[in-house]
Amino acid sequence: MTVFHTALIGFGKVADTLRHDARMAHYFPESSHAQVLSRHPAFDWRCVVDPDAAALERAGMDWNIGICASDISELPGREEITAAVIASPPAGRLAVLEALPALRVVLVEKPLGG
Repeated sequence: MTVFHTALIGFGKVADTLRHDARMAHYFPESSHAQVLSRHPAFDWRCVVDPDAAALERAGMDWNIGICASDISELPGREEITAAVIASPPAGRLAVLEALPALRVVLVEKPLGG
């Protein structure tokens, strides 16, 4: 099986905190991107990028993510990232794609552009 070195860009409701919604949990065993990335063997979830310091702290504390950056340009090892889940606002999504030259897999929340 191919394993993808994965970055989660944007760490808000759908990326993480939706897991605390009891109604969602009733219907979906994994209701956030973080839950899926942490459990699926094809993803080596390496880093989180989010401008909110509290979100980065939550990624480190709750998910044991060692690489957290407030901007994609600050992300070490960008050339090794082969998959990205882009859960950030549409205006910055092109910059994410341009900053990660080795991408092979991209999951983008709707809308694609803004």
